Amino acid sequence: MSLNLVTDEEKVTKSVTKSVTKLNDTLNDIIDFCSTPRSMAEIMERLGLKHRYNVKHRYIDPLIEGGFLVMTIPEKPNSRDQKYKRALT
Repeated sequence: MSLNLVTDEEKVTKSVTKSVTKLNDTLNDIIDFCSTPRSMAEIMERLGLKHRYNVKHRYIDPLIEGGFLVMTIPEKPNSRDQKYKRALT
């Protein structure tokens, strides 16, 4: 029975590792893509995603909080003209 537990733990570890790797790849892609200021629609199209809320909360907000992206109009975060650009050069 303990052999099955090790196997299950290995499966979970591989699954988590794969998910984290994919997330890191996605975040790095966004950072690279935003070397030129990009709108939310452009980022969503690049990722092939359609739900603005999810893209903003899963990807954009953490990148802003981490200092990797900045808003082009920080005083108006909900502006329709808002774009995001890479903070680090």
